[in-house]
Amino acid sequence: MTVTDTFLEEIAKAMNSESYVIPAYQAVGTSGVLVIAASDTALSSEIGSRVSLSTTRTLNEIEFSGIRSGAVVIDTTNGDDIRSTGMFNTATESTSDKLLQGIATNGITQTTNFDVEFITNIQWNRR
Repeated sequence: MTVTDTFLEEIAKAMNSESYVIPAYQAVGTSGVLVIAASDTALSSEIGSRVSLSTTRTLNEIEFSGIRSGAVVIDTTNGDDIRSTGMFNTATESTSDKLLQGIATNGITQTTNFDVEFITNIQWNRR
């Protein structure tokens, strides 16, 4: 998993009561990537629409979760081979988009038979 410097800066702003940006949408891509860069405004071969993330905060932990429905699977014959996921601040790719966290996977084949839930927990300690 890659947590970008941009995301770390936003967490620091939140802890300092400054204006900050948090992930609001989860994207998936079918292309494997070696590096996920903070300058990315989309995932390589991003498929389907981005899903809204739910955010829960308890003390020093934030949990982000999003569910990609099997109803949005594009390749209904073989399933969508998810090779990367990322959390962004916008629902669609734009120049103001920020990749805040990304994961490259070996491949998750999602079919119309099931949903995939993405959960990311981030804990911090201020010293």
